[in-house]
Amino acid sequence: MKLKNNLFTAAIAAPLLAMSSYTLADIKNIDVDALLEIESASSEFDNESDTNALSVGAMELTFSGNINENASMVVQFLHEDDGTPLELDVATIRVKAFENADIIAGKMYVPFGAFETGHISDPLTLELGEVRENAVSLNYSNASFVADAYAFSRLEGTEGNDYGIKLGFESENASTAFNISYITSLLIDGLMPDELVSLAAIGAFGQLELGKVQLMAELVAATETYVSDAVEYQPSTFSLEAIYNFNNESTLAFGYQESEEVISLEIPTTRTLLTYSFAPIYDSVGFKVEYAHDTVEVSDDEELSGDTLTLQLSIEM
Repeated sequence: MKLKNNLFTAAIAAPLLAMSSYTLADIKNIDVDALLEIESASSEFDNESDTNALSVGAMELTFSGNINENASMVVQFLHEDDGTPLELDVATIRVKAFENADIIAGKMYVPFGAFETGHISDPLTLELGEVRENAVSLNYSNASFVADAYAFSRLEGTEGNDYGIKLGFESENASTAFNISYITSLLIDGLMPDELVSLAAIGAFGQLELGKVQLMAELVAATETYVSDAVEYQPSTFSLEAIYNFNNESTLAFGYQESEEVISLEIPTTRTLLTYSFAPIYDSVGFKVEYAHDTVEVSDDEELSGDTLTLQLSIEM
């Protein structure tokens, strides 16, 4: 285990040392990107009073800079009213390893899953499969083929290091894409108090464009089971989505999502969505309207259902 940790530390240290001789003055271009989403949501669920809320859906501030053609950095801050205070979200250094390959090290969302959507709400596949950790990743891309291999050190919950791999294909015009991924550790809350569960998982994503219609499908599923209160669980989620693109840059998205054995995560068992994205009101200003119908499993023999209408105004620059 000690050797494993030393190898992981060395892998992260290598790109950092490669950049250590540079200063802020060496960064030729610093780009600043910002995203602000303001949302208003109205929900009505069985046996619960109606709720109405105005919130900051997301505020992202991203700084990126190229030191030279072989090295770059990204620092991103994120705030969300639903539970994420303003914090350092991403901080990575990228250096060229060899032709068509880069090493990326730092705090990142590891390359597992895709989580693409045309809706306001995050897909259920993201709720189960998103992993943000201190990691080092080797990325290789050649024409339409992309591969990632990575290792990460858990901030909590497990000892030692975990790893994963992702292989993908994307056509030249991005009309067709497919990728599969594997990770040794998805960290989820168990059913019992203070129960933290680490499970290996697989992911698969496919995208196809047929004229004005874009089709997407994704699966995230644990390959292991865990036992909680004498019951065996193997969480999984999948998402299906169709997006129609109108001539005026507006879109209409329909989605169906489902999860199994994820009662501990407090996410819906099924979700049906319909989202209309208006053509840009002004440059970089967007407006979306989303309707979602959720079915939520609150126990093995009880479910609740409800509807949510969400409006989102966003600015990206």
